[in-house]
Amino acid sequence: MTFSNATSLPPVSFEYISFSTVSYIDASTSPVTDGLLTTDSLRPIATEADLATSRQGEQLIFDYLKWKCPNADINWVKQEVESGEPYDIRMIIKSKNNREEFIEVKTTRSHDQNTFAISLGKVEYLLKHLLNYYIYRVYYADKIELSTIRVISTIKSNLLKKHLKLSMTYESKKND
Repeated sequence: MTFSNATSLPPVSFEYISFSTVSYIDASTSPVTDGLLTTDSLRPIATEADLATSRQGEQLIFDYLKWKCPNADINWVKQEVESGEPYDIRMIIKSKNNREEFIEVKTTRSHDQNTFAISLGKVEYLLKHLLNYYIYRVYYADKIELSTIRVISTIKSNLLKKHLKLSMTYESKKND
């Protein structure tokens, strides 16, 4: 998939964006019905508006990382074309060890949407990169400075501690 009309964001004052690293996730705020996530909360991107929101979130995180880590080598792997990689951004923090980080960006315009779909390939990849795979959850607002960014790290540990939950959604066919 090639992306036309690359999203261009106005200049952002990142100092005003709410940013937090999640070490403990309160799973009780997720929409749950009888212990199962609602199917509406896990629908794949289907509309142009959803795709645009996703791209805007990726652009925001890319710009944020360039601002926060000006000496890092930051590559937005899906900037021009769908790469097939199990992450959106790859960052090498230049230091003695050149730390590599893999970042998946999940964006929503809903301030209380805590669930999102993630592919099996991404789950497999994050399990192989326990200490350097991050999910950046962007709660995107039309006024960018009102957006919120949450970083989810140590994903396996959070799963084991039941701070995160995995879910499956059965996609029924019309004949079922």
